[in-house]
Amino acid sequence: MLGKINEIVLFITVFLFFLFTIFLLTRTENKTTNRLLAAFLLAKLICIINILLYFFYNYFFSHFPNLFYILWPFLFVYIPLLYLYTRSIVYPEIKITVADLKYFAVFVIAVLFFSIRFYFLDANAKRLLLEDSNFHQQIGYLFLILYYPQSFFFLVASLVMLYRYRQRIRQYYSSLEKINLSWLSIVLWSFIIMYSIALLDDLSRFTGIKISLLELLLNCSFLVFPSILIFKGLSLSSEPTKINLEEKTKPVGLDDTLLTAYTNRLQHYMQHEKPYLYSTITLQDLADKLSVPPRNLSYLLNNYIKQNFFDYINSYRIEEAKQIMQKHNRPKTILEVLYSVGFNSKSVFNTAFKKNTGMTPSEFIKYLEKA
Repeated sequence: MLGKINEIVLFITVFLFFLFTIFLLTRTENKTTNRLLAAFLLAKLICIINILLYFFYNYFFSHFPNLFYILWPFLFVYIPLLYLYTRSIVYPEIKITVADLKYFAVFVIAVLFFSIRFYFLDANAKRLLLEDSNFHQQIGYLFLILYYPQSFFFLVASLVMLYRYRQRIRQYYSSLEKINLSWLSIVLWSFIIMYSIALLDDLSRFTGIKISLLELLLNCSFLVFPSILIFKGLSLSSEPTKINLEEKTKPVGLDDTLLTAYTNRLQHYMQHEKPYLYSTITLQDLADKLSVPPRNLSYLLNNYIKQNFFDYINSYRIEEAKQIMQKHNRPKTILEVLYSVGFNSKSVFNTAFKKNTGMTPSEFIKYLEKA
């Protein structure tokens, strides 16, 4: 029963991935990102077709033994493509070059291995090798040694890159909910879980214990997680692009006198104009209002005030929220308060409020009621 369900899931995945690949290749927006995602889906599609060959093992063994393992090296292609896809979102200014071929070194190793051991044999020799348990064991060891280390390496590298991106946008934006790529983080962590399941499934085969439920779960995940990539990735046109702020390096001409003047101008503007009440304010917006170069303002915040732009703006928003809550005739709910001071997310408001006061908004209100 589980075997039939596996077949159905895999056939559905092949059909959907084929349609998605064609669709992505015809899109004109975010060409590099969409083409990388299409290449990822195509590589994954090829790997699934390779799995499907084994559902008809006897037929292909008798009539088309040359097809065995011809698609196998593509197992080492789609995770590096996922890494490049992540990079194209996080660093859109970095173009795909010939140097990126180094990420597919393991694919080349796999092609060389099968070229030596299988591809150039005649059909009868291939049938004999396919019946040789030692040959399959060699492939199994090769798979464990190359596939999983490569997969986990690129997935972790993608997560590190995403983490650094999130640190960067905190230097520039005051509202991160729509641009922090949390969906991509979920997908990458899901792939790590998926490959952990795959590793467990493969190890179970080596011990002679086949867990069919693991195989079904793995095949379902092959359909679900890439589908999330597709549907979320199609909305990337609204995502931020380049963020080039070298706030750690002191800009030329920015001396202590100028820093003090900028600080006074900034504090006066924040207290009297309250630009933090605008939920979408960016460092560029504030720099324009102050007539200060963005790099100078970024350096001032990070090295003089010791806060990134995101935390700096939110500290004013929290103080504004506290003032509203302290009014005896406070008519607003917590949700109304957070929106009125420039927040767009209750979870972000709660986190920022506790970071600044040591209490949640609800705890702060209860404290005020007891006072």
